[in-house]
Amino acid sequence: MAHSSFGEQVKELKERPPQTGTIPVEEVDVEAAARRLGVPEGALEGRVAVITGGAHGIGGAATLELAALGAWPAVADQTPGEGALTRALTEHGGRGLYEPMDVSEEGQAETLAQRVLAELGRVDILVNFATVAPVGSLLETDAAEWDRTIKANLRGAFLACKAFLPALLSQGGGTIINIVSTEPVPFMSAYAASMLALLGMTQSLAGEAGPEGVNVIALSPGLVALPGLRGVAEKLPIRLGMEREDFLNMSMPERHAAEAIGYLAANPARFHGEMVDGYRLLEKAAATRAARDYARRHELYPVPEPMRTTARREEFAEGLRLLSRLRLMLERTKEQVDSFPRYLRPFARRAFTHGAGRSIAEWDAMLSHLETVLERMEGEEASAEIGFRHLYPGVREALVLLSRHYHEAPDRFPWSSKKGKARRALAEEAARNEAEIGSLLELLDTIRR
Repeated sequence: MAHSSFGEQVKELKERPPQTGTIPVEEVDVEAAARRLGVPEGALEGRVAVITGGAHGIGGAATLELAALGAWPAVADQTPGEGALTRALTEHGGRGLYEPMDVSEEGQAETLAQRVLAELGRVDILVNFATVAPVGSLLETDAAEWDRTIKANLRGAFLACKAFLPALLSQGGGTIINIVSTEPVPFMSAYAASMLALLGMTQSLAGEAGPEGVNVIALSPGLVALPGLRGVAEKLPIRLGMEREDFLNMSMPERHAAEAIGYLAANPARFHGEMVDGYRLLEKAAATRAARDYARRHELYPVPEPMRTTARREEFAEGLRLLSRLRLMLERTKEQVDSFPRYLRPFARRAFTHGAGRSIAEWDAMLSHLETVLERMEGEEASAEIGFRHLYPGVREALVLLSRHYHEAPDRFPWSSKKGKARRALAEEAARNEAEIGSLLELLDTIRR
Protein backbone atom coordinates (compact mmCIF):
# COMPACT_ATOMS: atom_id res chain seq x y z
CA MET A 1 0.00 0.00 0.00
CA ALA A 2 1.42 3.40 -1.00
CA HIS A 3 1.36 6.17 1.58
CA SER A 4 1.80 9.90 1.21
CA SER A 5 4.04 11.72 3.68
CA PHE A 6 2.45 13.15 6.78
CA GLY A 7 3.16 16.69 5.59
CA GLU A 8 1.35 15.97 2.34
CA GLN A 9 -1.60 14.52 4.28
CA VAL A 10 -1.85 17.65 6.44
CA LYS A 11 -1.73 19.90 3.38
CA GLU A 12 -4.46 17.83 1.72
CA LEU A 13 -6.62 17.93 4.84
CA LYS A 14 -6.34 21.70 5.18
CA GLU A 15 -7.50 22.13 1.59
CA ARG A 16 -10.33 19.60 1.87
CA PRO A 17 -13.87 20.91 2.51
CA PRO A 18 -15.35 20.06 5.94
CA GLN A 19 -16.87 16.59 6.22
CA THR A 20 -20.56 16.35 7.06
CA GLY A 21 -22.05 14.14 9.73
CA THR A 22 -19.31 14.67 12.27
CA ILE A 23 -18.97 16.84 15.34
CA PRO A 24 -16.33 19.53 14.63
CA VAL A 25 -13.21 18.88 16.65
CA GLU A 26 -12.98 22.63 17.23
CA GLU A 27 -15.73 22.21 19.84
CA VAL A 28 -13.43 20.12 22.04
CA ASP A 29 -11.50 22.13 24.63
CA VAL A 30 -8.15 20.52 25.45
CA GLU A 31 -6.08 23.56 26.40
CA ALA A 32 -6.23 22.97 30.16
CA ALA A 33 -6.27 19.18 30.02
CA ALA A 34 -3.21 18.51 32.16
CA ARG A 35 -4.16 21.18 34.69
CA ARG A 36 -7.71 19.86 35.14
CA LEU A 37 -6.54 16.30 35.61
CA GLY A 38 -3.57 17.00 37.80
CA VAL A 39 -1.43 15.12 35.25
CA PRO A 40 2.06 16.63 34.91
CA GLU A 41 2.61 18.55 31.70
CA GLY A 42 4.21 16.30 29.12
CA ALA A 43 3.26 13.14 31.02
CA LEU A 44 3.01 11.24 27.72
CA GLU A 45 5.89 13.04 26.02
CA GLY A 46 7.28 11.02 23.12
CA ARG A 47 4.94 8.07 23.59
CA VAL A 48 3.07 6.72 20.59
CA ALA A 49 -0.69 6.37 21.03
CA VAL A 50 -2.70 4.39 18.48
CA ILE A 51 -6.39 5.35 18.41
CA THR A 52 -8.72 3.18 16.34
CA GLY A 53 -11.84 5.16 15.51
CA GLY A 54 -9.82 8.24 16.46
CA ALA A 55 -10.80 10.61 13.65
CA HIS A 56 -14.08 11.99 14.97
CA GLY A 57 -16.37 12.28 17.98
CA ILE A 58 -14.99 10.92 21.23
CA GLY A 59 -12.16 9.28 19.28
CA GLY A 60 -11.17 12.65 17.84
CA ALA A 61 -11.38 14.23 21.29
CA ALA A 62 -9.14 11.47 22.65
CA THR A 63 -6.63 12.12 19.85
CA LEU A 64 -6.46 15.79 20.87
CA GLU A 65 -6.26 14.99 24.58
CA LEU A 66 -3.42 12.51 24.21
CA ALA A 67 -1.52 14.94 21.97
CA ALA A 68 -2.05 17.69 24.56
CA LEU A 69 -0.30 15.44 27.08
CA GLY A 70 2.64 14.96 24.71
CA ALA A 71 1.81 11.72 22.88
CA TRP A 72 2.31 11.15 19.15
CA PRO A 73 -1.08 10.04 17.78
CA ALA A 74 -1.51 7.35 15.15
CA VAL A 75 -5.12 7.42 14.00
CA ALA A 76 -7.03 4.72 12.14
CA ASP A 77 -10.64 5.21 11.11
CA GLN A 78 -12.94 4.03 8.35
CA THR A 79 -14.99 7.25 8.53
CA PRO A 80 -13.57 10.44 6.91
CA GLY A 81 -12.78 13.25 9.32
CA GLU A 82 -9.03 13.38 9.90
CA GLY A 83 -9.17 16.95 11.20
CA ALA A 84 -8.54 15.85 14.78
CA LEU A 85 -5.06 14.66 13.86
CA THR A 86 -4.32 17.82 11.88
CA ARG A 87 -5.30 20.00 14.82
CA ALA A 88 -3.41 17.82 17.30
CA LEU A 89 -0.17 18.19 15.37
CA THR A 90 -0.72 21.87 14.60
CA GLU A 91 -1.35 22.81 18.24
CA HIS A 92 0.95 20.43 20.08
CA GLY A 93 3.69 19.52 17.61
CA GLY A 94 5.29 16.11 17.60
CA ARG A 95 4.67 13.47 14.98
CA GLY A 96 1.72 11.36 13.91
CA LEU A 97 0.01 9.52 11.12
CA TYR A 98 -3.42 8.72 9.75
CA GLU A 99 -4.48 5.46 8.13
CA PRO A 100 -7.96 5.18 6.57
CA MET A 101 -8.96 1.58 7.26
CA ASP A 102 -11.39 -0.81 8.90
CA VAL A 103 -9.42 -2.65 11.58
CA SER A 104 -12.10 -5.34 11.75
CA GLU A 105 -11.00 -6.57 8.31
CA GLU A 106 -8.39 -9.33 8.35
CA GLY A 107 -4.88 -7.96 7.82
CA GLN A 108 -5.75 -4.27 8.23
CA ALA A 109 -4.63 -4.02 11.86
CA GLU A 110 -1.35 -5.75 11.00
CA THR A 111 -0.80 -3.22 8.21
CA LEU A 112 -1.41 -0.39 10.67
CA ALA A 113 1.00 -1.89 13.21
CA GLN A 114 3.73 -2.25 10.60
CA ARG A 115 3.34 1.36 9.49
CA VAL A 116 3.29 2.73 13.05
CA LEU A 117 6.46 0.85 13.96
CA ALA A 118 8.19 1.83 10.71
CA GLU A 119 7.34 5.55 10.88
CA LEU A 120 7.05 6.27 14.60
CA GLY A 121 9.41 3.61 15.93
CA ARG A 122 7.30 2.14 18.72
CA VAL A 123 3.84 1.88 20.25
CA ASP A 124 3.02 2.62 23.88
CA ILE A 125 -0.75 3.09 24.04
CA LEU A 126 -3.62 1.47 22.14
CA VAL A 127 -7.16 2.86 22.47
CA ASN A 128 -10.03 1.01 20.77
CA PHE A 129 -13.43 2.58 20.10
CA ALA A 130 -16.63 0.80 19.06
CA THR A 131 -18.25 2.18 15.93
CA VAL A 132 -21.61 0.47 15.35
CA ALA A 133 -24.75 0.86 17.49
CA PRO A 134 -27.89 -0.31 15.64
CA VAL A 135 -31.33 0.23 17.18
CA GLY A 136 -34.09 -2.36 16.94
CA SER A 137 -35.78 -5.12 18.86
CA LEU A 138 -34.23 -8.55 18.84
CA LEU A 139 -36.94 -9.71 16.43
CA GLU A 140 -36.14 -6.81 14.10
CA THR A 141 -32.40 -7.54 14.11
CA ASP A 142 -31.34 -9.81 11.27
CA ALA A 143 -28.25 -11.99 11.28
CA ALA A 144 -26.37 -9.67 8.93
CA GLU A 145 -26.79 -6.67 11.22
CA TRP A 146 -25.88 -8.75 14.26
CA ASP A 147 -22.70 -9.97 12.55
CA ARG A 148 -21.82 -6.44 11.36
CA THR A 149 -22.09 -5.10 14.92
CA ILE A 150 -20.06 -7.89 16.48
CA LYS A 151 -17.45 -7.52 13.75
CA ALA A 152 -17.02 -3.77 14.14
CA ASN A 153 -17.13 -3.57 17.92
CA LEU A 154 -15.62 -6.86 19.11
CA ARG A 155 -13.63 -8.35 16.25
CA GLY A 156 -12.06 -4.97 15.47
CA ALA A 157 -10.76 -4.55 19.02
CA PHE A 158 -9.59 -8.19 19.07
CA LEU A 159 -7.60 -7.80 15.86
CA ALA A 160 -6.11 -4.46 16.96
CA CYS A 161 -5.01 -5.93 20.30
CA LYS A 162 -3.55 -8.97 18.55
CA ALA A 163 -1.65 -6.80 16.04
CA PHE A 164 -0.07 -4.44 18.58
CA LEU A 165 0.42 -6.76 21.56
CA PRO A 166 3.68 -8.30 20.26
CA ALA A 167 5.30 -4.86 20.08
CA LEU A 168 4.08 -3.97 23.57
CA LEU A 169 5.43 -7.24 24.95
CA SER A 170 8.79 -6.88 23.20
CA GLN A 171 9.16 -3.35 24.61
CA GLY A 172 8.47 -4.64 28.11
CA GLY A 173 5.18 -2.87 28.63
CA GLY A 174 2.48 -0.50 27.47
CA THR A 175 -1.21 0.24 27.82
CA ILE A 176 -4.38 -1.00 26.12
CA ILE A 177 -7.65 0.85 26.77
CA ASN A 178 -10.84 -0.64 25.35
CA ILE A 179 -13.98 1.51 25.42
CA VAL A 180 -16.93 -0.56 26.63
CA SER A 181 -20.50 -0.16 27.83
CA THR A 182 -21.79 -2.04 30.87
CA GLU A 183 -25.39 -0.80 30.82
CA PRO A 184 -27.50 -2.87 28.41
CA VAL A 185 -30.35 -0.79 26.99
CA PRO A 186 -33.50 -2.26 25.44
CA PHE A 187 -33.64 -2.33 21.63
CA MET A 188 -29.84 -2.48 21.34
CA SER A 189 -29.19 -6.18 21.88
CA ALA A 190 -26.40 -6.54 19.30
CA TYR A 191 -24.52 -3.53 20.66
CA ALA A 192 -25.01 -4.67 24.28
CA ALA A 193 -23.75 -8.15 23.44
CA SER A 194 -20.67 -6.78 21.67
CA MET A 195 -19.82 -4.45 24.53
CA LEU A 196 -20.18 -7.00 27.32
CA ALA A 197 -18.17 -9.49 25.26
CA LEU A 198 -15.47 -6.83 24.79
CA LEU A 199 -15.41 -6.26 28.55
CA GLY A 200 -14.86 -9.98 29.09
CA MET A 201 -12.10 -10.11 26.48
CA THR A 202 -10.41 -7.08 28.04
CA GLN A 203 -10.40 -8.55 31.53
CA SER A 204 -9.13 -11.89 30.21
CA LEU A 205 -6.31 -10.15 28.33
CA ALA A 206 -5.41 -8.23 31.50
CA GLY A 207 -4.68 -11.54 33.21
CA GLU A 208 -2.53 -12.69 30.30
CA ALA A 209 -0.56 -9.53 29.56
CA GLY A 210 -0.35 -7.96 33.02
CA PRO A 211 2.55 -10.11 34.26
CA GLU A 212 4.52 -8.98 31.19
CA GLY A 213 4.07 -5.29 31.99
CA VAL A 214 1.14 -4.50 29.70
CA ASN A 215 -1.67 -2.69 31.50
CA VAL A 216 -5.11 -3.51 30.09
CA ILE A 217 -8.12 -1.39 31.09
CA ALA A 218 -11.81 -1.27 30.20
CA LEU A 219 -13.29 2.24 30.30
CA SER A 220 -17.05 2.78 30.43
CA PRO A 221 -17.73 6.47 29.75
CA GLY A 222 -21.48 5.95 29.58
CA LEU A 223 -23.42 7.67 26.86
CA VAL A 224 -21.21 10.11 25.00
CA ALA A 225 -22.20 12.84 22.57
CA LEU A 226 -20.63 11.32 19.46
CA PRO A 227 -22.04 11.10 15.93
CA GLY A 228 -23.03 7.46 16.37
CA LEU A 229 -25.12 8.35 19.40
CA ARG A 230 -26.88 11.08 17.45
CA GLY A 231 -27.92 8.44 14.96
CA VAL A 232 -29.21 6.27 17.79
CA ALA A 233 -31.07 9.31 19.15
CA GLU A 234 -33.29 9.37 16.08
CA LYS A 235 -34.70 5.93 16.84
CA LEU A 236 -34.12 4.84 20.43
CA PRO A 237 -35.84 7.56 22.52
CA ILE A 238 -39.29 6.86 21.12
CA ARG A 239 -38.80 3.17 21.95
CA LEU A 240 -37.94 4.09 25.54
CA GLY A 241 -40.74 6.64 25.89
CA MET A 242 -38.30 9.56 25.97
CA GLU A 243 -37.79 12.70 23.93
CA ARG A 244 -34.74 13.00 21.68
CA GLU A 245 -33.39 16.07 23.48
CA ASP A 246 -33.68 14.37 26.86
CA PHE A 247 -31.86 11.33 25.55
CA LEU A 248 -28.97 13.44 24.27
CA ASN A 249 -28.82 15.30 27.58
CA MET A 250 -27.91 12.00 29.24
CA SER A 251 -24.62 11.98 27.37
CA MET A 252 -21.23 12.62 28.88
CA PRO A 253 -19.44 15.53 27.15
CA GLU A 254 -16.79 14.37 24.69
CA ARG A 255 -14.03 16.30 26.41
CA HIS A 256 -14.80 14.64 29.76
CA ALA A 257 -14.58 11.18 28.19
CA ALA A 258 -11.32 12.19 26.52
CA GLU A 259 -9.98 13.48 29.85
CA ALA A 260 -10.70 10.08 31.39
CA ILE A 261 -8.74 8.39 28.60
CA GLY A 262 -5.83 10.79 29.10
CA TYR A 263 -5.80 10.18 32.84
CA LEU A 264 -5.80 6.40 32.38
CA ALA A 265 -3.02 6.60 29.79
CA ALA A 266 -0.90 8.59 32.25
CA ASN A 267 -1.70 6.35 35.25
CA PRO A 268 -2.31 2.88 33.77
CA ALA A 269 -0.85 0.69 36.52
CA ARG A 270 -3.38 2.01 39.04
CA PHE A 271 -6.28 0.72 36.94
CA HIS A 272 -4.92 -2.45 35.34
CA GLY A 273 -7.57 -5.14 34.99
CA GLU A 274 -10.39 -2.86 36.11
CA MET A 275 -13.63 -1.76 34.51
CA VAL A 276 -13.39 1.98 35.11
CA ASP A 277 -16.47 4.20 35.32
CA GLY A 278 -15.62 7.41 33.48
CA TYR A 279 -17.64 9.69 35.75
CA ARG A 280 -16.20 8.28 38.96
CA LEU A 281 -12.69 8.44 37.56
CA LEU A 282 -13.00 12.16 36.81
CA GLU A 283 -14.45 12.82 40.25
CA LYS A 284 -11.54 11.09 41.95
CA ALA A 285 -9.02 12.80 39.65
CA ALA A 286 -10.60 16.18 40.41
CA ALA A 287 -10.92 16.80 36.67
CA THR A 288 -14.17 18.67 37.19
CA ARG A 289 -14.27 21.41 39.83
CA ALA A 290 -17.99 22.02 39.54
CA ALA A 291 -18.63 22.97 43.14
CA ARG A 292 -15.93 25.63 43.30
CA ASP A 293 -16.72 26.96 39.85
CA TYR A 294 -20.42 27.19 40.62
CA ALA A 295 -19.83 28.90 43.96
CA ARG A 296 -17.51 31.44 42.37
CA ARG A 297 -19.84 32.15 39.45
CA HIS A 298 -22.92 32.66 41.58
CA GLU A 299 -21.25 33.83 44.80
CA LEU A 300 -23.32 31.39 46.82
CA TYR A 301 -22.70 31.17 50.55
CA PRO A 302 -19.39 33.06 50.68
CA VAL A 303 -16.79 31.38 52.86
CA PRO A 304 -17.00 32.86 56.38
CA GLU A 305 -14.30 34.11 58.68
CA PRO A 306 -12.34 31.55 60.75
CA MET A 307 -13.96 30.20 63.92
CA ARG A 308 -13.86 32.70 66.76
CA THR A 309 -16.30 31.44 69.43
CA THR A 310 -18.05 28.23 70.42
CA ALA A 311 -21.56 28.06 68.96
CA ARG A 312 -24.54 27.79 71.30
CA ARG A 313 -26.02 24.43 72.27
CA GLU A 314 -29.25 25.34 70.45
CA GLU A 315 -27.34 25.75 67.20
CA PHE A 316 -25.91 22.26 67.51
CA ALA A 317 -29.40 20.87 68.08
CA GLU A 318 -30.70 22.75 65.03
CA GLY A 319 -27.78 21.44 62.99
CA LEU A 320 -28.66 17.87 63.96
CA ARG A 321 -32.28 18.49 63.00
CA LEU A 322 -31.30 19.84 59.58
CA LEU A 323 -28.91 16.93 59.04
CA SER A 324 -31.75 14.52 59.75
CA ARG A 325 -33.92 16.28 57.17
CA LEU A 326 -31.13 16.17 54.61
CA ARG A 327 -30.73 12.43 55.11
CA LEU A 328 -34.47 11.98 54.57
CA MET A 329 -34.15 14.04 51.39
CA LEU A 330 -31.43 11.72 50.11
CA GLU A 331 -33.55 8.71 51.05
CA ARG A 332 -36.38 10.11 48.92
CA THR A 333 -33.94 10.57 46.06
CA LYS A 334 -32.84 6.94 46.40
CA GLU A 335 -36.47 5.80 46.31
CA GLN A 336 -37.06 7.86 43.17
CA VAL A 337 -34.04 6.32 41.46
CA ASP A 338 -35.15 2.81 42.46
CA SER A 339 -38.58 3.49 40.97
CA PHE A 340 -37.16 3.98 37.46
CA PRO A 341 -37.22 1.11 34.93
CA ARG A 342 -34.31 -1.24 35.58
CA TYR A 343 -32.33 -0.21 32.48
CA LEU A 344 -32.47 3.47 33.53
CA ARG A 345 -31.32 3.00 37.12
CA PRO A 346 -27.58 2.84 36.33
CA PHE A 347 -27.88 6.09 34.34
CA ALA A 348 -29.85 7.71 37.16
CA ARG A 349 -27.35 6.67 39.83
CA ARG A 350 -24.46 7.83 37.68
CA ALA A 351 -26.17 11.15 36.96
CA PHE A 352 -26.71 11.75 40.69
CA THR A 353 -23.13 10.82 41.56
CA HIS A 354 -21.76 13.04 38.81
CA GLY A 355 -23.99 15.97 39.70
CA ALA A 356 -23.79 15.67 43.49
CA GLY A 357 -20.12 14.77 43.68
CA ARG A 358 -20.60 11.41 45.39
CA SER A 359 -23.03 8.53 45.55
CA ILE A 360 -26.01 8.49 47.92
CA ALA A 361 -24.20 5.93 50.09
CA GLU A 362 -21.12 8.16 50.25
CA TRP A 363 -23.29 11.15 51.13
CA ASP A 364 -24.87 9.16 53.94
CA ALA A 365 -21.46 8.21 55.32
CA MET A 366 -20.23 11.82 55.26
CA LEU A 367 -23.38 13.13 56.94
CA SER A 368 -23.14 10.42 59.61
CA HIS A 369 -19.63 11.60 60.39
CA LEU A 370 -20.77 15.22 60.61
CA GLU A 371 -23.69 14.19 62.81
CA THR A 372 -21.32 12.44 65.24
CA VAL A 373 -19.11 15.53 65.42
CA LEU A 374 -22.08 17.85 66.14
CA GLU A 375 -23.36 15.50 68.84
CA ARG A 376 -19.95 15.61 70.51
CA MET A 377 -19.87 19.41 70.23
CA GLU A 378 -23.35 19.55 71.77
CA GLY A 379 -21.92 17.53 74.64
CA GLU A 380 -19.14 20.12 74.96
CA GLU A 381 -16.26 17.81 74.06
CA ALA A 382 -13.28 20.06 73.39
CA SER A 383 -11.72 17.76 70.79
CA ALA A 384 -14.92 17.81 68.72
CA GLU A 385 -14.31 21.44 67.76
CA ILE A 386 -11.01 20.45 66.16
CA GLY A 387 -12.79 17.68 64.26
CA PHE A 388 -15.40 20.13 63.00
CA ARG A 389 -12.70 22.59 61.95
CA HIS A 390 -11.11 19.91 59.74
CA LEU A 391 -14.42 18.58 58.41
CA TYR A 392 -16.08 21.91 57.63
CA PRO A 393 -14.36 22.97 54.33
CA GLY A 394 -15.02 19.67 52.54
CA VAL A 395 -18.59 19.40 53.81
CA ARG A 396 -19.33 22.95 52.80
CA GLU A 397 -18.01 22.51 49.27
CA ALA A 398 -19.94 19.25 48.90
CA LEU A 399 -23.19 20.86 50.05
CA VAL A 400 -22.82 23.65 47.49
CA LEU A 401 -22.45 20.99 44.80
CA LEU A 402 -25.49 19.09 46.11
CA SER A 403 -27.53 22.29 46.04
CA ARG A 404 -26.55 22.88 42.43
CA HIS A 405 -27.49 19.31 41.57
CA TYR A 406 -31.02 19.69 42.92
CA HIS A 407 -31.35 23.09 41.23
CA GLU A 408 -30.59 21.54 37.83
CA ALA A 409 -32.32 18.19 38.37
CA PRO A 410 -35.75 19.01 36.85
CA ASP A 411 -34.15 19.98 33.52
CA ARG A 412 -31.28 17.56 33.67
CA PHE A 413 -32.92 14.18 34.12
CA PRO A 414 -34.38 12.65 30.96
CA TRP A 415 -36.58 10.40 33.05
CA SER A 416 -38.34 13.34 34.69
CA SER A 417 -41.44 14.76 33.06
CA LYS A 418 -41.21 18.30 31.74
CA LYS A 419 -44.90 18.84 31.31
CA GLY A 420 -47.70 20.25 33.41
CA LYS A 421 -48.25 19.37 37.04
CA ALA A 422 -45.52 16.74 37.15
CA ARG A 423 -42.90 19.26 36.00
CA ARG A 424 -44.10 21.85 38.51
CA ALA A 425 -44.00 19.29 41.30
CA LEU A 426 -40.41 18.42 40.45
CA ALA A 427 -39.41 22.08 40.40
CA GLU A 428 -41.13 22.71 43.74
CA GLU A 429 -39.40 19.73 45.34
CA ALA A 430 -36.06 20.90 43.96
CA ALA A 431 -36.65 24.38 45.42
CA ARG A 432 -37.45 22.87 48.83
CA ASN A 433 -34.31 20.77 48.70
CA GLU A 434 -32.20 23.81 47.82
CA ALA A 435 -33.73 25.75 50.70
CA GLU A 436 -33.01 22.93 53.17
CA ILE A 437 -29.40 22.72 52.05
CA GLY A 438 -29.07 26.51 52.20
CA SER A 439 -30.34 26.52 55.80
CA LEU A 440 -27.81 23.88 56.79
CA LEU A 441 -25.00 25.78 55.09
CA GLU A 442 -25.89 29.00 56.88
CA LEU A 443 -26.00 27.22 60.23
CA LEU A 444 -22.66 25.50 59.66
CA ASP A 445 -21.20 28.89 58.72
CA THR A 446 -22.52 30.28 62.01
CA ILE A 447 -21.03 27.41 63.99
CA ARG A 448 -17.74 27.86 62.14
CA ARG A 449 -17.55 31.49 63.27
